[in-house]
Amino acid sequence: MILIADSGSTKTDWCLIRSNENFQVVSTQGLNPRFHTTDGIYQDILDHLLPAISEPVHAIHFYGAGCSSPHANLIVYSALQQAFPQAEIHIMEDLVGAARSLCGQHLGIACILGTGSNSCLYDGERIIEQMPNLGFLLGDEGSGAHLGKLLIQDFLNHELPTVIRQKFLQTYQLDRTQIIDAVYHQPFPNRYLASFTSFLSEHSQDEYIYQLIYKSFTSFFDKTICKYSNYTVCPTHFTGSIAYVFKDILEQVAMAKNVRLGKLIQRPLEGLVVYHTSSAY
Repeated sequence: MILIADSGSTKTDWCLIRSNENFQVVSTQGLNPRFHTTDGIYQDILDHLLPAISEPVHAIHFYGAGCSSPHANLIVYSALQQAFPQAEIHIMEDLVGAARSLCGQHLGIACILGTGSNSCLYDGERIIEQMPNLGFLLGDEGSGAHLGKLLIQDFLNHELPTVIRQKFLQTYQLDRTQIIDAVYHQPFPNRYLASFTSFLSEHSQDEYIYQLIYKSFTSFFDKTICKYSNYTVCPTHFTGSIAYVFKDILEQVAMAKNVRLGKLIQRPLEGLVVYHTSSAY
């Protein structure tokens, strides 16, 4: 049995592969080692994943947001080892999973636009270029957290158009004190900021909202995609909830930046299943 995990900051999709045509998918919360301890990850697996799996697992391929250093990977590895002591465990960052899912064996730029954002240039076997991932405080342009931050900044600075401000208050009934507490004092502020993308999606036809999203996506292209070698030649692929929900605006920004779009999928899990069940790998 092979267990594949695609873990973002908000949600983890697990796929248990029993055979080439027998899969089981389970979803749990995001397990980012930047925000979770080994004990916290193990407890979540114990509560929400193990009850759904009755068979022994022989190998685990965990692709996770935040899994970009030996220390971070050890946090996840230790939790998985407690839950699956007999399994061979491989921990990789979510960007590797996105590249394998989106590009397969071909050259391309792979991008993640979800709660956070990331990108790389992939040659069909490995990542050969990668722009720095600065996280939601210093970067994450184009992500749900970045979109939410732009919206909240304008709300707190009294820069929202009157109609949008009224709709925002009707929807959330928030004040400055509540927002500051959630962002600076409560756990998972990136998830909190990204939660406001549902409001942006609902009102994406409004000119202000459209321009906010367009601005965030343009920043992502300028700071990442347009810095890769031959970015106008090889296809640029996207995965993640934000890329999927706002794909029309993403396509417009790509056209303006002379970027050739490739695949645009909501989650990379399906492609990862193909990758790990193919005889080529």
